[in-house]
Amino acid sequence: MVYNQFILIVNFSAIIILLIMTAILLFATGFKGANGYASMIIVTTTIPVYIYNCLRSAGFYYIAQYFLVPGVTVNTLLMPLIWLFVKKCLDKQWKFTYRTIFHFFPTILYALFISFFFWCKPESYRISYIFSETINGDSWPSIINSVIIFTQMAVYFSLCIIKIHNVKKIIDENYSNADYLMLRWVKGFVYLFAILFFIVFIVYSIWPRADAWFIQILNIIAMIYLVYNSIVYPPDFFIPTEIFKEQQTSNTISFEQLKKYADIVLEYLNTSKDYNNPNLTLRQLASSTGIASNNVSKAINTAAQKNFFELINGMRVEEAKKMLIDDQYSNLKIEAIAEKCGFRSRASFYMAFKKMEKMTPSEWKKHNSK
Repeated sequence: MVYNQFILIVNFSAIIILLIMTAILLFATGFKGANGYASMIIVTTTIPVYIYNCLRSAGFYYIAQYFLVPGVTVNTLLMPLIWLFVKKCLDKQWKFTYRTIFHFFPTILYALFISFFFWCKPESYRISYIFSETINGDSWPSIINSVIIFTQMAVYFSLCIIKIHNVKKIIDENYSNADYLMLRWVKGFVYLFAILFFIVFIVYSIWPRADAWFIQILNIIAMIYLVYNSIVYPPDFFIPTEIFKEQQTSNTISFEQLKKYADIVLEYLNTSKDYNNPNLTLRQLASSTGIASNNVSKAINTAAQKNFFELINGMRVEEAKKMLIDDQYSNLKIEAIAEKCGFRSRASFYMAFKKMEKMTPSEWKKHNSK
């Protein structure tokens, strides 16, 4: 009885916390953006399960029977939805087609089977089943549910990691600073879920009944991560379609020629200060210098020993350092200086600055002020 009360408290608290944090998240993102979608994925695939756990733990078996089917099936939608979420974020050309429905077939078939099995039985059978599950722990529907979920984990996490790896191959040549943050955010989201699911797998193997309360705590951690990122990072996480349309040729170019290209690029950036443009992309830089974008990328990587992102952020940090100790900008806050130098957020500025200087902007200013 004490254990059931514990499950009731944890599940009820999880419902309230997740709903509140989802509301905060959607408000912070203006009801758009990748993290808003991610929060809805978490809520829609978990809340029905938690409601079912609450009802059966509280002894409301008559009401719980109406949540029995979603309570043991809806969470099998989580992994397919995460995979489609990652595809949508990293490839704007992707569209929902009839083939996409195949990802949901395990859930559809399982839900139909469970519905047919239980609703063809008398109400007394369903009540007895729920009571037995509450007292004795996992039953055969829960075991099937676990098999489906852990199989999906192996398949979909592999697909997500492969997708992220493939996108990362072209990121240095095409993406802007915002796109780097997007990839970093999505990668962090996927890896976080992979770690959490691995922990669940270990705990479930040791103590199967922990799935009624332990997963809820981990989902709250995931939601905290989403809320944090929605506030720290910009909401526009979609990559321009044309990035994936361009097929560039790779010609062999001498180091001397690449060095000339690098000199042209650096001279242009130093003269124009175009690196202060937060939306600057490699393609725009190539257009401004009259050099093919694949050659610009090779020149930066080979001659400058940096990728596009590191070069631009490095120049932005150098600009910010000058402004931090210039009396002309003494009335500006650090956030304002970061914005003038092309950084979209305080977090991205601090991350780039600390990577280069091994200290925060405030600490650097303190050590270098006249």
